[in-house]
Amino acid sequence: MMKKIQFLFIILLLSAVSITSYGQISQGGYPFSFQNSSFVKSDLAVKQMPAVDLNRLMAEDLVNDLDKEIPWRFGENFYVAYNPDNSGSWDILPGGDKLWRLGIRCPGAYTINLTFDDYHLPPGATLFVYNADKSQVIGAFTEENNQEDHVFATTLVKGDEITIEYYEPAKPAFHGELDLNRITHGYRDAYTYAKDFGTSGSCENNVACPEAATWQDQVKSGCMLVTGGSGFCSGSLVNNTSNDGTPYILTANHCYSNPSSWVFWFNWQSPTCTNPSTSPPYNSISGATLKAKNAPSDFCLVQMNTTPPANYAVFYAGWNREDVAATSGACIHHPDGDIKKISYSDQPFTSDTWSGTPADSHWRVDWTDGVTEPGSSGSPIFDQNHHIVGQLHGGPSACGGTQLWDFFGKFAMSWDYGTTAATRLKDWLDPTNIAGNTLDGFDPNAILPTINTLAATSVSGSSAVLNGTVNPQGLVTRYRFAYGINQAALPDSTPTLSAGSGTTTLAVNATISGLLNNQKYYFRLIGLYSGSTIPGGILNFTTGLAPTLSVTPANQVVPPPADSTHFTVTSNTSWTVVSDASWCSVTPSGTGNGTITATYTENTALIQRVATITVSANGLTPQDVTLTQEAASPMLSVTPPNRDVVALAGNTDFNVTSNTDWTVIADSSWCTVTPSGSGSDTIFVTFTENPGTTPRIAHISVSATGVGTQVVTVTQAGAAPTLSVTPPARNVTATPASTTFSVASNSNWTVTSDAAWCTVTALGSGNGTITADYIGNSTGLDRTATISVSVTSLPVQQVTVNQAKAAVGIDDLTGNELRIYPNPSHGIFRIVPSSADHGTFDVSVQDLTGETILKKQFPGKQEFQVDLSFAIAGCYTIMLKNENKLIVRKLVIIK
Repeated sequence: MMKKIQFLFIILLLSAVSITSYGQISQGGYPFSFQNSSFVKSDLAVKQMPAVDLNRLMAEDLVNDLDKEIPWRFGENFYVAYNPDNSGSWDILPGGDKLWRLGIRCPGAYTINLTFDDYHLPPGATLFVYNADKSQVIGAFTEENNQEDHVFATTLVKGDEITIEYYEPAKPAFHGELDLNRITHGYRDAYTYAKDFGTSGSCENNVACPEAATWQDQVKSGCMLVTGGSGFCSGSLVNNTSNDGTPYILTANHCYSNPSSWVFWFNWQSPTCTNPSTSPPYNSISGATLKAKNAPSDFCLVQMNTTPPANYAVFYAGWNREDVAATSGACIHHPDGDIKKISYSDQPFTSDTWSGTPADSHWRVDWTDGVTEPGSSGSPIFDQNHHIVGQLHGGPSACGGTQLWDFFGKFAMSWDYGTTAATRLKDWLDPTNIAGNTLDGFDPNAILPTINTLAATSVSGSSAVLNGTVNPQGLVTRYRFAYGINQAALPDSTPTLSAGSGTTTLAVNATISGLLNNQKYYFRLIGLYSGSTIPGGILNFTTGLAPTLSVTPANQVVPPPADSTHFTVTSNTSWTVVSDASWCSVTPSGTGNGTITATYTENTALIQRVATITVSANGLTPQDVTLTQEAASPMLSVTPPNRDVVALAGNTDFNVTSNTDWTVIADSSWCTVTPSGSGSDTIFVTFTENPGTTPRIAHISVSATGVGTQVVTVTQAGAAPTLSVTPPARNVTATPASTTFSVASNSNWTVTSDAAWCTVTALGSGNGTITADYIGNSTGLDRTATISVSVTSLPVQQVTVNQAKAAVGIDDLTGNELRIYPNPSHGIFRIVPSSADHGTFDVSVQDLTGETILKKQFPGKQEFQVDLSFAIAGCYTIMLKNENKLIVRKLVIIK
């Protein structure tokens, strides 16, 4: 029944959380703490960023928002160095799993987005980011989001406080790396239309308006870039001649910052022609690498680290690299960091320059419907045939303005400007070297013809048969073979033939002749449909020679660390290579004489392993060579060398990196440990409370066969010192004796007295007793001794011994004075007041310890009796007090 109740509670909790659909590629799910809050014991540690200077930012934005040559700024960056080792709080979960949480507060922020400069998660680990009311949750981010450069950026999360929550399973393959280096305080709200300092202009057109109906493929290619953590630009997915969906993004050079931390927003657009009342959802992708950029035509081409999944429904825009002015066109963009818009020109473009760039490096576009704004930077301009011909650099246009034109860097100039692949587009957008002047767009979700090149047959000294397969996939498809002796350029081709529009795979071939003897030729099958080109792979053959294949050496012996080695291939034909071991990857193929690179991971096992590498060529028997990797030496490492812990009971852990079995012992009974383990694991340590004030150290020894013992320590702080002395005072008689005080402490203490007539115990430790010895008081005055008790680092505590003044003996009575008789007695005393004693007497009797054993009132002027027959034999003090005098006498009881 309890399990059912818990399950119902979880369902209710999750249904109460409204998750806003601002999707970043992730694995979904919910943070661990949402469903298992009872296991989260630690308080959330929150890092608060400084307040932003809105007055300064507003003043800067009034100027910057007029400049299309910089990204539209929505936030201010704070640079930090927060990671699980120096920030946040950890919880150890049942079974050894761990949970780390860190809160980030940016007072007054509309949104917060993050950049990690070191993100590397092990299998099974998850990372979530969510806002304070849990209305927006992004994640789970996992090992699938790991990138080669370890950089990872998140999209914008609404609100001024967020939580980062990292879950790591017990015994991970490695401990996750999370280093947060940038926090962006969004001071302008990208999610609403009531931005603090303005919106996109009222003349802008939503991409769902009827006039955009014929531009919907191009609309799907447009995106918004979060660049530098704090700015917005626009860009577009762009197709390449392989039609393979390589995720290239074309934008402006002036938008450039390290693209590793860029976040790309797709499909952030209104579903209707009118603006929606709330921000629509979008899809996003984090991270990219630079491919090429150049300032003269202000272009930048990056490749996203992740290909948009099918459910993003994106389109890769086509292009036109001719330097010929379009007769009309359209621009798809995100003005002012707003949702996606489309602007039109029905006038011919004109060749021009902009802002000091070379002559005729830009297209001037005069707008007839809509304009561009800051935030539109980098957006594509399409010609009348829906091909990209440039990207936005800048210009004066604005809603309600009189100068309604802008300047776009020419795609034609960007195509081959410069001398290297890093400064031009052609190397990336035409990898097949078959491009004409234009390329149509590519829809990755469309069913396209499939084209495969197969090995040549019937090769002679002057001819060969080229082979391949075509499946039209229901589309009208044609095909031809291209060939030549230069792999980078295949100038010759067979006639173009029809493959029909069926849905079955067809074997196709063509015979070529007039070839040179003993010459290597390259060839490929090319499919053609609806103006688009689909190339098959490039293969080769050599005329007039029988194929040969030799691989040496037969075996390579390599050490345990990860590295690579090489095998030599001697051949006159194409060959392929496979490895039967996942830990050993190889060069997949080659042609003619060449080298196979075998890359192997570290062998952490204590036995050697062997990978068989098979090299194959058409018409020849496959050849096997082997790579033998030696066994690893036993290895043991324990970190950190010490854990400092508090005096209270608790637990901690140490990380073990090893490839063998190991045992653990602790030299202190107050510290218990995981007794043993195997491979890389965690040692869990439990310690009891330290009752003393002195720190203590436990040595933990970790041993494994074949390696030295590793010793780490747990240093436990001492308890805070305590001191209590009671009672605060002792009242004693004038007779010499001793009295005591009780000490409660966990430390060493010292005692001093400020009176020579009262001596004390000089020192002690822990709980104990102070004995105060005092001499008789022969004076006629009361006196007090102050006893000071000291413990290091605590205030001094003081108690007192209050000694009564000396009593006047019965033998000293003279004249008309009070008389006591008999004294000594068996306990019955008669007291006769003097003739001057008229008032009532307060009478008290104390023993030698100062304890009162009798207290009564008697009238003056007449004799009265004091009965102490119940008391034991000894000396007592009697005190008689009325409104005029105090009389102290000694009484002696004998038995």
